[in-house]
Amino acid sequence: MQKVFIADDEMWIVMGLKKLIEKSGKPFSIVGEANNGVTALEEVEEKAPDVLFTDIRMPGLNGLELLEKLKAKGQELKVIFITGYADFEYAQAALRLGAFDYLVKPIDQDKLEEVLDRLMEGEGESHDMEADVNPTTIQRIIQEIKQNYAEDITLTDLAR
Repeated sequence: MQKVFIADDEMWIVMGLKKLIEKSGKPFSIVGEANNGVTALEEVEEKAPDVLFTDIRMPGLNGLELLEKLKAKGQELKVIFITGYADFEYAQAALRLGAFDYLVKPIDQDKLEEVLDRLMEGEGESHDMEADVNPTTIQRIIQEIKQNYAEDITLTDLAR
């Protein structure tokens, strides 16, 4: 059973994501939640989850800053960014930091289940992304996002 922590400043997103994860029937257990980045940082260190779902924009620390601080402290976990913003700069920053995936709100059950399946299989590990990202790859990713910004784009799609 993989332990999941959810950080989002919108309580209805936290509640909805919890229900979607439970509805999936997959072996994931919610071990905590926070409504800002500072609290999330403290609780993730304490509870040591395997997976962190975090909003990119929230009070205290944003999701990108949260991931940077967790990495600096040696926390090993898979991070999935959830956001209402389909902005290529966020996706690019998430890739550079080694995010596992990036989901745009409202979160689709099927897309979430794809991410949960990959988490269970251990595919798409973020350490591979960091080693393989080069300027040419980033430019191709940016171009892909610009051309398909109106569609649901995940980091998984971009990694392929």
